[in-house]
Amino acid sequence: MRRKFLWSILIVVVLLVSLFAWLVSTQSGLQTAVSLTQRILPELQIENAEGRLIDFIQLEGIVYKTDDTTVAEVAELTLDWQPAALLKATLLIERLTVNDINLYSAESNQDEAPTEAITLPEVIIPFRVEIAELRVKNLQTISVTNEKTVLVKQLNSALTVQRNMLSIKKLQLERDDIDLQLEGNLGLQSPYTTDLGYVIDVKQALSSPFQAVGRLEGDIEQLALTQTLSEPLLSKQSATITDVLSDLHWSLNVDADAIDVAAIIPEQQTQLKAFSLKAQGDLTALTADLVSTVEHADLPPLGLTAAIESDDFSVWTISSKASVSEQSHVEIAGDISLQDEIPSAELEAVWQNLQWPLAGDNAIGKSANGTVMLSLIHI
Repeated sequence: MRRKFLWSILIVVVLLVSLFAWLVSTQSGLQTAVSLTQRILPELQIENAEGRLIDFIQLEGIVYKTDDTTVAEVAELTLDWQPAALLKATLLIERLTVNDINLYSAESNQDEAPTEAITLPEVIIPFRVEIAELRVKNLQTISVTNEKTVLVKQLNSALTVQRNMLSIKKLQLERDDIDLQLEGNLGLQSPYTTDLGYVIDVKQALSSPFQAVGRLEGDIEQLALTQTLSEPLLSKQSATITDVLSDLHWSLNVDADAIDVAAIIPEQQTQLKAFSLKAQGDLTALTADLVSTVEHADLPPLGLTAAIESDDFSVWTISSKASVSEQSHVEIAGDISLQDEIPSAELEAVWQNLQWPLAGDNAIGKSANGTVMLSLIHI
């Protein structure tokens, strides 16, 4: 009796092993696994499946629906992995390719409850995950009005996850408007240590392309960004963000020897020399101080200073001064309100020793000093 029982157990084990081997090592096994998955998840539809679970999988016509509404579509997904690496506690994916992805956005409800405080997931993976080559081609969102927004034209990446750390060996993103290169490490567990370097080629924002090279370092308690922009916006920026998930505060410094305004507004042949901007604030308030020299072909150099602040981003208080010399200047101060649909302003202008043209002996008009109040209901 005992021998028959042992033989029965052995036969069951052999059958299970054979079933498992058939499931992972044959195409019919893959198709069976896909069929079972679709029964368990009826929202998921897969038009075609080829390959074997043990090494190479190709899926086509992937559609995910909820309540008869399509949420996402993937034309093709291929996975090439090495199961033998599992013996070394490593999930090794040699190549993962995803082509032609459509993400459908649902109609937003403007009366939704206020957004809750941001929380980040704590991720710890007990084994090593390595994706030697990740390729994504043509990722776009489609709105309820069928408006399409291309998020990714092409993406190539190689990355590794080791316990609670994501290491990006390379990430290259291509779009019609920008190209992005990214590398570094990103923590997946508090305090989410970050060390990322990037290069962004901006191709369409201005009349000529420019490049941003920077690095983001720190954690959720304090993040520091340093960045350099190429011509025509040749400048350096540094920013600090503290208490990212709770009481967020930020500061920003921008310094440039010269900024060509024509690159931003083509009809304005103006340069900002010795440009300096210092700003700080939080999610509801901002203060900023600007110093520069404005140079224009038809005007003498103008020294410019400005201070801007707001406690709610709806009413802005400004105080500015433009100087031709120490004795000749104009000051403008007051409030600009954005509370209503049409902006309004209450400003005061005070000048001293002004003439037109601003410099030279052939003045057609002069004013030793003066004051004017400006009340602008419609800006």
